[in-house]
Amino acid sequence: MSLFYLVSACLPRLVNTLKSLMSDSLAVLVVQAHGLSLALPLAAVLEVYRPLPTQTVSGAPAFVRGLARIRGRATVVVDLNRLLGAPQDAEAGRYVSLRMDGRSVALAVESARELRTLDSAILAGLPPLLGEGGERFQALASLDEGLLVVLSAAKLLPEGDWERSAESGS
Repeated sequence: MSLFYLVSACLPRLVNTLKSLMSDSLAVLVVQAHGLSLALPLAAVLEVYRPLPTQTVSGAPAFVRGLARIRGRATVVVDLNRLLGAPQDAEAGRYVSLRMDGRSVALAVESARELRTLDSAILAGLPPLLGEGGERFQALASLDEGLLVVLSAAKLLPEGDWERSAESGS
């Protein structure tokens, strides 16, 4: 058998195996907010950086910290702690820029811990008791000894709040 024959015979199988491995996993950025370990799909993450000066915007939803100048553009900064129900701000250790529905937003998080690849076999469905806030969550997983909540970047903000944030400057 020639080398060409072996490669041409094995290549399609190798490509299919690689595709299945890639589709059976989810690359995420693990962040900390509201006492939880949260995973943001890496496909939606643009950048992670130190918090920038932020100007408050009157009339914005309670979870909006304000506007920050990021890469020369006014960008809405969402406090992930408040978005998840915390009564007051925790110190933001990092901002995470996300691309959501063609728009960008910065999330204020306590920390950005690590990049992980989650095997789809460890991702669990969501319990029905999560209620209305459940649309923000994509899945649950175990992380070391604790729980990891995978956020759905596309559904992180309610649709009506997108319109208000666009009017505010992003």
